[in-house]
Amino acid sequence: AIIEAGDGMTALSQIDDHRDIDMIFTDIVLPGGLSGIEIVDQARLKNPNLKTILTSGYPEGEIVGWTGAEHPWFIRKPYRKTELADMLNQVLDA
Repeated sequence: AIIEAGDGMTALSQIDDHRDIDMIFTDIVLPGGLSGIEIVDQARLKNPNLKTILTSGYPEGEIVGWTGAEHPWFIRKPYRKTELADMLNQVLDA
């Protein structure tokens, strides 16, 4: 099942409500004050093995808080559906 959230606080609430989440796919820049990186970091405190993919249309140098070492799965916008499908499969198989 896919669970959607319109902002960071809702995403964290959904993560708390659904402990069986396998993966988070989030933009880095989000409305509501929390970034996708902060959501992933907070979610991993509860589930260290949670798989994640981050995305952004911003150049890497302009993404505050981005470190490829801590968050290696990243897909740049715009991307094709096939590119996203490949990334999802890679992360789920990792």
